[in-house]
Amino acid sequence: AFASRVIDRMDGKPVKYSQSHQNDPLGAAIAREVVRIIREDDLIERGRRIGTTLVSALQKIRESTGRIREIRSRGLMIALELEDDAETTRTIRTHEELMRRGYFVGRRNGVPVLRIDPSLTIEPADIDGFLQSLEDVLS
Repeated sequence: AFASRVIDRMDGKPVKYSQSHQNDPLGAAIAREVVRIIREDDLIERGRRIGTTLVSALQKIRESTGRIREIRSRGLMIALELEDDAETTRTIRTHEELMRRGYFVGRRNGVPVLRIDPSLTIEPADIDGFLQSLEDVLS
């Protein structure tokens, strides 16, 4: 009710609105702490090492299943392009099954690509579980 009265008073004209936290001390303190943790825990190098290990394991799955067309990566940002039909049926099924098993991967409609973007703090056991699930699903 209130919202509709406001919209009526605006007479359908758009309102420019922006918000900035550039001078927000809380946001700055949080950003500073995040940068400190990244540096102290050497998370960028850790991500590089894990990414290399993960891509190597994905290459093995590619060879054993024949279902992965291409692996593209930069650190822990990884894209798997699957061998698929025009409707991306395999990609959809793979995505749904990985999600059902508790692994969150990205998928965009109409493209046979899964995005894997784990956190820099991911545990080796979680990577191993994901790789086993992916191999199971693709087999």
